[in-house]
Amino acid sequence: MNESSALAPPTEVISVTSAKEAVECLLDLKASEGSLVFRGQSDAEWGLVPSAWREGGAVARRAAQLKDAPLLRTPALWGLFGTVDVNGAVASIVGNVHSESHQRVADLASWLLAERGFVEEFSRNCDLAGLSVPGVSKPHQFAPLQFDQSQNVPKFLVSEAFALAQHYGVPTRLLDFSDQPLKALYFAAVDLAARPVTGLLDAMELHERSFCVWALTAPQMDIASMFATHRLEEMRVLRSSIRYLLAQDGLFLLSNSTANRYFINNGRWPDLQELRPKGLRKVVIPWKEAGPTMTRLACLGIDGLRLQPSYETAARHTLGTS
Repeated sequence: MNESSALAPPTEVISVTSAKEAVECLLDLKASEGSLVFRGQSDAEWGLVPSAWREGGAVARRAAQLKDAPLLRTPALWGLFGTVDVNGAVASIVGNVHSESHQRVADLASWLLAERGFVEEFSRNCDLAGLSVPGVSKPHQFAPLQFDQSQNVPKFLVSEAFALAQHYGVPTRLLDFSDQPLKALYFAAVDLAARPVTGLLDAMELHERSFCVWALTAPQMDIASMFATHRLEEMRVLRSSIRYLLAQDGLFLLSNSTANRYFINNGRWPDLQELRPKGLRKVVIPWKEAGPTMTRLACLGIDGLRLQPSYETAARHTLGTS
């Protein structure tokens, strides 16, 4: 959906031609650098852009509706209290009130409210359904935005509730990763393998397009990234709180204050490649190898029953609809 930005640091692209090569390559990477984390994507042309930041997406549409709301002028909303006013804070954030970035502060606040609002709504709906949400003990527990003095921007606390919402398709700034490369490979290939090939265009795409697995050093283990101005954050949630995380060896990467400052400076959200100083790799596999990849992974004990364990998954496999 979103192509990698031309401003991103160079990414090492490793092209393979078969499912066998893909499995061997990823296992070699893991064996040589155990601190790597992996993300599978069904289109190698897509960048690392979280769902909440995609142009034309649900968060973008809601942010446009909120942009002129009087609520944005409430100091407490920004995590500002006492005599500090929003206009003063905006002047502090961008300096020149006539600059393009001045308007972006309000745009950012509306976007943050929209993103957090989806997770709040998800949590409330879970409560109405009698379902618990990790980290949330009350239906309206979410705090106002915070003001990050180090980056001089508003932000919100990214809690476990965001991780659960992300897992079920609610747009957030989290990107799913796995500690295990072959599990990331499964999620890169699974939808492609299930797609029927119809017509000449599809047949051509199978040979011309690719899926991929991203590999990068886990932020917690990357000393250079930890002290870089632009860096990613790693988020690990108790696997007992989200049942699929154990099966998928899952974790999340995100950017909070750094991405918010980037938005003000550039008028757009970053591709997370742009926040990575070095060490990003992408293993690229032809679309036509999606089926053989799934077959090979199944022989290694990696399939939907094990990665998405539930009665629903078992029923789909029983009926041949998985």
